[in-house]
Amino acid sequence: MAQAGSISGNVKKSYKPGATTPNSTAGTNRSGPGASGNYTAQRIGNDKGSINFGKVHQNAACTKGVSINTPDGNHTMYMDIDGKRKGWTTFTGQGNFQLRHGTDNEESSDTIFINAVNGNIDIIATNGKIRMQGTDIELNAVGTGSNKGNIRLNATENIAMEAKALKANFKNSFNLVSSGNGRITANSQLTIYSSVLKLVDDSCAVKPVPNGLKRIVSKNNNVVKRVAVQNLKEIPAEMDDVRKKFPNHKIGIEAKSGRIAYREELEKIAKEQHLGMLELQLKKYEDVVKKYIKALDREGEKKMAVELMKLYKKHLIEFKVGLKKIYKWLS
Repeated sequence: MAQAGSISGNVKKSYKPGATTPNSTAGTNRSGPGASGNYTAQRIGNDKGSINFGKVHQNAACTKGVSINTPDGNHTMYMDIDGKRKGWTTFTGQGNFQLRHGTDNEESSDTIFINAVNGNIDIIATNGKIRMQGTDIELNAVGTGSNKGNIRLNATENIAMEAKALKANFKNSFNLVSSGNGRITANSQLTIYSSVLKLVDDSCAVKPVPNGLKRIVSKNNNVVKRVAVQNLKEIPAEMDDVRKKFPNHKIGIEAKSGRIAYREELEKIAKEQHLGMLELQLKKYEDVVKKYIKALDREGEKKMAVELMKLYKKHLIEFKVGLKKIYKWLS
């Protein structure tokens, strides 16, 4: 292998550049402002490839501290040491780029580590797909504030997911919006739990009162006052106020159709029916809770099953006893 002359003495004369390639500096005007230049460049190589030290880029914008080149100027690696790309390491090529490591590592090892201390990491397939595969895939966003700590998925067409189960836990809220159609389908069973459940369609879009309910106060079958109900949550408090203002009157709730949806003299019968329904639903709920607690015990989670059973006995049974007391008091 031929080697360039030693840097001792006249290095400029001892430097012998290789054959002209698309990456060479032949014929380039390098006298412009800001052009890089040096007199210590060296080259080691032959017609198949070379290693260069201190070679200036073709446009004289930067100096390559070290570069590895092939006869094709598009297939190279260089480490720039000045100019706009100071500290850059660049690989270019017309074929594949492959990394294969970790043959002697354990599964839990961090075999390939890429860390951008400051700035972004961009992975772009201009005309192809990006595939990620592993025994598990973890995405963690650790930023804080309204503009950080987010994971965003944007697709010009569809986002398709397929798995045995989809589990999501949101601490504050969730929002699913479609400007077109929407569908929720459960071929087996669909369960929705909420302390307050609101379902609204366009039938009430032009109504001044969203629920169409009105409080009515009557005496001797004559309505003496009718007031729209603005907020369903406020009905109990409003009813107490109305009772105080109209002590000898009957109070009820009228639906937008004009039908009486609630009347106080029917309240006692309704309460008994409600209590019966609550006790029936509570029994079903208890059976489900016990079933899953026992399943945990069978799966080896004995400690968790014991703690859950304690919570069940303390709070659920307490709720059952208190339920009857409250209905008895209201009656």
